[in-house]
Amino acid sequence: MMTIGTNANALEVVVKKNSTASTEAAWAEIGDFCDIAKWHPAVEKCEKSVQNGVTYRNLFLKGGGEVFEKQIEFNNSSNSYSYTIEKSPLPVQNYSAEIKVETDSAGTTLVWEARFDAKGVSDEEAKKTIGGIFEAGLSSIVERLKK
Repeated sequence: MMTIGTNANALEVVVKKNSTASTEAAWAEIGDFCDIAKWHPAVEKCEKSVQNGVTYRNLFLKGGGEVFEKQIEFNNSSNSYSYTIEKSPLPVQNYSAEIKVETDSAGTTLVWEARFDAKGVSDEEAKKTIGGIFEAGLSSIVERLKK
């Protein structure tokens, strides 16, 4: 079995959702690295830590399982942050992702994108898993912004 490195051949998933909320309101909903516990239906709780100046989050999933992630970049002015998965039960490896809020004419576009290699499953299965996670999370944010 050949492993694809994090290069141009890596798998990619991009999910976008539109909201009529302002950029500021959308970023306030998701901007903190541990806010994911508020808006993602699969996350029970999030514990943030800082080690040697690097921010990490440990996600405890509903039904069991943990995902440990490292924040790579946080950019408040462009309403985005990027991160990598350091340890997880998900069928991916070499995973890096970015979540951002973009301003558009009707409000905002929420964008969650990732590049990764499949681990232990087909490429399509890995993409389906990550795509489902992103769909559920962004749909939840859009609903929360309507309130």
